[in-house]
Amino acid sequence: MKTIVLAATPLALTGVALLALSGGPVQAQTSAASIANMRCEYLTNPLSIDATKPRLSWTIQAAGRGWRQSAYRLQVASSAQNLAQGKADLWDSGQIKSNKTLGVRYAGKPMGSGARAFWRVQVWDGAGKTSPWSGVGTWGLALLRPTDWKGQWISAPLPRDVQVSGIKLAPSPFLRKTFALTKPIKQATLFATARGVYELRLNGSKVGNELLAPGWTDYQTRMQCQAYDVTKQLKRGQNAIGAIIGDGWFSGYVGFGARRDHYGTTTSIQAQLDVQYTDGTHQIVSTDTSWQGGAGPIQYSDMLQGEYYDARKEQNGWDTADFKATGWKSAIVVAAPNNTGLVDVTSFAKAAVKNGVFSLRASNDMAGDPAFNTVKRMKVDYTLNGVAGSRTIPENQTLQFGNPGDTLVIVRADYGAERKVQGPVKLVGTHDPAIRVTQDVKPIKITEPTPGTFIYDMGQNMVGVVRLKVNAPAGTAVKMRFAEMLNPDGTAYTANLRSARATDTYITKGGSVETWEPRFTFHGFRYVEVTGFPGRPALDTITGRVIGSDTVKTGNFTCSSPLVNQLQKNIDWGQRGNFLSVPTDCPQRDERLGWMGDAQVFVRTATYNRDVSAFFEKWMQDVEDGQALDGGYSDVSPRKVDEANGAPAWGDAGVIVPWTVYQAYGDTEIIDRHWNSMEKWMTYLTEVNPDGIWRQRRGNDFGDWLSIGANTPKDVLATGYYAYDASLMAKMARATGRTAEAAKYDALFQHIKTAFNREFVTGDGQIKGQTQTSYLVGLKFNLLPENLRPLAAQHLVADIASKNDHLSTGFVGVGYLCPTLSDTGHNETAYKLLLNDTFPSWGFSIRHGATTIWERWDGWTPDKGFQDVGMNSFNHYSLGSVGEWLYSHVAGISTDPRYPGFERILIEPTPGTGLTYANATYNSVRGRIQSAWKKQGNVLTLDVTIPANTSATVRIPAKNAGVVKEGTVLASNAPGVKFMRQEGGDTFFQVGSGTYKFTTNVS
Repeated sequence: MKTIVLAATPLALTGVALLALSGGPVQAQTSAASIANMRCEYLTNPLSIDATKPRLSWTIQAAGRGWRQSAYRLQVASSAQNLAQGKADLWDSGQIKSNKTLGVRYAGKPMGSGARAFWRVQVWDGAGKTSPWSGVGTWGLALLRPTDWKGQWISAPLPRDVQVSGIKLAPSPFLRKTFALTKPIKQATLFATARGVYELRLNGSKVGNELLAPGWTDYQTRMQCQAYDVTKQLKRGQNAIGAIIGDGWFSGYVGFGARRDHYGTTTSIQAQLDVQYTDGTHQIVSTDTSWQGGAGPIQYSDMLQGEYYDARKEQNGWDTADFKATGWKSAIVVAAPNNTGLVDVTSFAKAAVKNGVFSLRASNDMAGDPAFNTVKRMKVDYTLNGVAGSRTIPENQTLQFGNPGDTLVIVRADYGAERKVQGPVKLVGTHDPAIRVTQDVKPIKITEPTPGTFIYDMGQNMVGVVRLKVNAPAGTAVKMRFAEMLNPDGTAYTANLRSARATDTYITKGGSVETWEPRFTFHGFRYVEVTGFPGRPALDTITGRVIGSDTVKTGNFTCSSPLVNQLQKNIDWGQRGNFLSVPTDCPQRDERLGWMGDAQVFVRTATYNRDVSAFFEKWMQDVEDGQALDGGYSDVSPRKVDEANGAPAWGDAGVIVPWTVYQAYGDTEIIDRHWNSMEKWMTYLTEVNPDGIWRQRRGNDFGDWLSIGANTPKDVLATGYYAYDASLMAKMARATGRTAEAAKYDALFQHIKTAFNREFVTGDGQIKGQTQTSYLVGLKFNLLPENLRPLAAQHLVADIASKNDHLSTGFVGVGYLCPTLSDTGHNETAYKLLLNDTFPSWGFSIRHGATTIWERWDGWTPDKGFQDVGMNSFNHYSLGSVGEWLYSHVAGISTDPRYPGFERILIEPTPGTGLTYANATYNSVRGRIQSAWKKQGNVLTLDVTIPANTSATVRIPAKNAGVVKEGTVLASNAPGVKFMRQEGGDTFFQVGSGTYKFTTNVS
C-alpha cells in the first residue's frame, strides 16, 4: 500500500448560505476579513474608462474554514476626502444581501466626461460580522463624446519619406506649447490619443510610465484614449507641455511584405489638459495651431526596423517653459479620423509618376484592405499640364495616363469603398492594461566573434529594448542589432527576421557618460550585437528592458522536474513577450500579427499564467471590428496584412475566446457584448455548409499548422471546430438566458456530430487521417458515440506509441493532447510526452537551450541546423498551450464549468510517473488557490488552499473514504469537509474556504 496525502486551500461556497461541510459542526466564522484586489472594469484604478456604469470587483482574505460573504456595501464619492468622511455623494448601496464579489455594477449618480470616482467596500460574513472598510480605489471616465474634445489633431511639418538604406522611414515629430496657470491647482488630468504612438512631457519630465500608447486597434474604426493624473507635474505660473510621436502600428511597417502606412500616412496627436482650480473653475489646454512643431533627435523610429537617435540634435529643455523655440514652426492641423472605408494612398500615387507618366495598380498592396469583402476602387485627382482632372478605376486594375515630358502633379489619391456606416472614428476609453517596462534583465556574457563586433547574451529570450550606457566622442555611432540565436561561428543569427532590420542606432553627443533607450520600437531577442562601441564594452554597458502589456502574474507552477519547471518558465516568457496590446504570434520578425488561431489554442493557458481579463476583452473588440460584412471573422485581429476571412481554428477564436474568458473570470459581459457578432459567424458557416461538414469558406485552410510527421485531413479539423463552435454557442446561450438560441445550437451540434461520424468515423473508432490530431478532434469536441470513445483513445495512444512515445501535433492539436489523454484514462502516456527531451518534444528545445517556446518543433536540430528562415521564430507561444494541463491536471486546479470564475473550484490532481511533487498556486478572480501534492515513500500528500467565499470539490485517489485523512482525523469527520461520493478509484469531498491536508493509502 502507498499513502496519498492531499492538501486543500480555502474555497468559498456559492450562495448566501454555506453548507456545513463536516462530520462534526463547522466552527463559527470569527476571523476578521479584509478586502483585496479592488478593480474597476478588471483594471486597477483606471483613469480612462468609457463604461458609465462600470463593474466593480474585489476579493476577500479571511483565515479559518468556511468563510462566506453574506452581504456587501459599496460607497462611492467624488473625492477621497468625502469618502474618508463617509460622504458617499455619488452612491451608497447600503447593505446588499449577496455573496457577489465580481462585476457589481455601479448604480449611483450619473457621471460626466472626465469625472473621477473614489470607492470602498465592506462585507459581512455568515454570522453577520462586518469587515473593516477596504482601502480606497478610484476610476476616471474618459472624454465620452466627440464634443468633449476641444482641440484639434496636430502634427509637425516634417518630411515623411526619408530614404534610409533603401527603405522609407520618417522622423518623429516633436510638439510643444507653453501656457500659464493662474490659480492654485486642485487636480489636473491630461487626456490624449494619437495616430501613431506617443510620449507626453510636462515641465521637463515624462507623463506616466506607459509605452507605445494608445496601443493597436483598427484605427479606421476605433482608437483608445488615455488619461493621466498630472496634478503633481504642474505649477502655478508658466508651464510647458510636449509630445513626441512615432509611426507605431498606424503608419509604420507592420507584418510581412515590407509594407507601411496601413492606416494612414501622417502621424498626429490629440491632447487635452483639464486643470481644475481650488475655486472650482477649470482651464483647458488643448492641441491646436498655437503649438509649435519641429524635428528632434529621433531620425526615425519603427517597430520592425528599429530606432535611430542622434543625440547631437537634442534641444535641451524643449519641454520646459523657458525654452526658446527658435526655428520651430506652427503645428499643422490634420483632419480628424473618419470611418469612410477609404485610405489615403497619395504617397503611392506620387511615387508612381515617372517622367510625366502615371502607372499604378489599384490593390490592397498599397495600404491594406480598408473595406473587407467589398469591391474597392482607386480615385486619383491630379493636374496634367495645368489642367485639373480625376480618374477612377476598380481594384486589381492598373491606371495609366500621361506622356513622357508631361507636367503631371498628383493632388490626392484614395483607395477603398465607402462604408455603409460612416462617420468619425470612435474615440473610446482604455480597455486593457498599459504597455510598460515590466522587468530589467542583465546580460550574463560577452563574446567577440569578429574584431569590434560584441555579442551580449542576455540569458533569456525576451521582448523589449536595451538601455545603452556609453562615453565616447561626439558623433560616435553605436549600433545594436538583435537576434534570438547565434550562428555556428558565434555571430548573430538574423536571417529569420526576414525584412525586419531590428537595429537601434545611437549617435553620441560627447562630453560625458550618456544613457539612452529607444521610445517607439521593440525587438524579440536573446542576443545583442553591438558595433561601433569605442574600446571594449563592459557587461553593464547594456541592460535589457522587458516590454509588454502589464498583465499581472497570477499563476505559479513548480514540480520535481527541472525540465518541466523550465518549460513553464518558457511558456510564461513567451506569453509576456507576445501579449503586447494584442496577442501576437511572434515579436521579432516582420510579422507580429494578432493571429486568431494562436490566441484561441493558448487562451486558457494564458488565463492561468496572468490576469488577461481586460486584455482579452479589449482584443475581442478588435476581433469584432475586423469581422467582414458577410460575417466572416479574420485570420488576424486587427485585420491587417492577412485580410482573408478566418480559416478553421483561426476564425473560431471569435467564439472560443469569449467562452474561455467567461469560464476563467465568471463574467457574462463578454458573451453579451459579442453575441450578435458570434451569431453572424455561425450564419456565415451554416448557410454554405448545409450537410454539417465544413467544406466551404475555409479561407487559408491552415490545418494543424506545423504538425510534425502527420497530415490531419483539413475537413476533419474544420468540421470538428464547426461542431465545437455550436456546442459553445449553446452553452453561452444557456449562461445568458437565451433559451431558444441554446436549443438551436444544441440541434446544430447534433447535426454536425451526426455528419462527422457518417463522414469520418469507422465502426472501430478510427477517424479519417488516423493522426493524433484527428483523434483529439473527435474526443475533445465530444463528437464520438460513447462506445467509440475508448476505442478512439486507444488508437490515439497507439499512434503515440508507434512514434516511440512522441507527439506529432501542430499548433491546433497540441493543447488538447495531454488533457485528452488524462481524461480518457491514459495519464501515463501524457506524462511520457511531458518528460520527453528527444525530438520532437517540449523538452528537446529546452535541452538545446530554449528559454521560450519555439514556433516549430524542428526550429533547430543538431543534424539539420536551422529550419527555413522564411518561418522560424524562437518565441511563439502556441506550442506552449500544454501549460493549461500543468495547472488543471498535473496540479489539478480548475473551475467547475457550471460555476465559472472559480465560484466552485475543482481540485483534481493527476500524479504520474516521473514526478514526485507538483505545486501550483493561482490567484483567481476570487482569491488565491493552491494545490500541492508530494510523493514520499508510500505517502502522497495533497495540500489545498481555497479562497474565502468559494467552495471546492477535492478528488482523492482512494477507493475508500475510510483510508483518507484530513490532518490527523478521517476526512469525513474533519471540520469543513463533507464526503460526496465514491467514483471508480477516487473519493470526492466538498470543502469550504480554508487550508486542508489530505492523506490516504493507495495500492
